Amino acid sequence: MNRDCGLVVLSLCALLTCASAQAELYSWKDSSGKTIFSDRPPLDSEKNVATETGGKSAKNAGDKGDDPRAALLREEAKKKKVQDNDKKLIKWRCAELDKEYQALLVAYDELAKTDVKKAAALKVDAENHKDTIEKLCN
Repeated sequence: MNRDCGLVVLSLCALLTCASAQAELYSWKDSSGKTIFSDRPPLDSEKNVATETGGKSAKNAGDKGDDPRAALLREEAKKKKVQDNDKKLIKWRCAELDKEYQALLVAYDELAKTDVKKAAALKVDAENHKDTIEKLCN
């Protein structure tokens, strides 16, 4: 049971890391001819703007081939949607973990009446479950 919780936490961490790993790099020349590199598109025209996203240019990176700022806004909206979905998944998993914890407590109470050794082991599982809930859900 603890192994399942650990796998869920590890999977969520991996998803969150992967979601934030992809970034775009913009480069352009300013009025003095100096090359500027940034993770945000320039505020002036998109002339002389190149974007590196796995070898695609800014015009190929956007779905509609429009302003790179619009492509950036679409990308940020996608990231926010992924983050919102991750939050919903974590909230759901926290509710499930809490139900499992409550069931462990009930089982402990019943087992404590008949077998103290098994009840002690179950109590350790319940406490580990509680620790997982506190780390993941608070």
